[in-house]
Amino acid sequence: MKLSALVISFLSPDWPAQHKHKYVASHFIETLMTKRIKTLYLLAAILLAYGYFCRWVGLNFFWDSKSIGWTILYLFAISYLYDNIQSRRSQNKTTIPHKVGIGVFFLLSTYVVVFSIWARFFSDAYEAATNYVENEPSIQKELGKIVRFSIITTGTVQTETTIVGDFGYAIFNLTTEGKNMSKDMKIKLRKNPETSVWDVDSVD
Repeated sequence: MKLSALVISFLSPDWPAQHKHKYVASHFIETLMTKRIKTLYLLAAILLAYGYFCRWVGLNFFWDSKSIGWTILYLFAISYLYDNIQSRRSQNKTTIPHKVGIGVFFLLSTYVVVFSIWARFFSDAYEAATNYVENEPSIQKELGKIVRFSIITTGTVQTETTIVGDFGYAIFNLTTEGKNMSKDMKIKLRKNPETSVWDVDSVD
């Protein structure tokens, strides 16, 4: 139905009031969903574009935009798939692939957020990694005095208790911001079972 015909029908006294209310409500919800998706997509695109741009030109400001942009992109994917489910339900079409997609993106975004919080506040391996970066002369010479570490951190931590002691292996992917420049780092650590201390194997 064309917009002009729809408006005329809407204003017509022959169109029942309850239908007008249903139309207004559904149109309002649809508009909100569309705006939400567009906003998330636009925000993710801007953050990702800037994140890659600042690395390319060596701009030492807000390198977190890249990791935050990817996280928001996951939320965009969830919102997009959710809206598609509502549309396909009204058409009696299958929604299983969309639900699986939502599950995957939800798990990814949850993992990123939970791991970042856990690492920063509860992981002795993360503490060992950041302490190493802050006190390593070669890194300070390259980046300057360390200002902070990225909000988002990904990686893995594995520990195992043996008869000798606690053995562990950890990898952290994070961004380190120094006074002179910032740098994306992959820090690999190994836990010494004899001393229960995390030692840094490499920083890439």
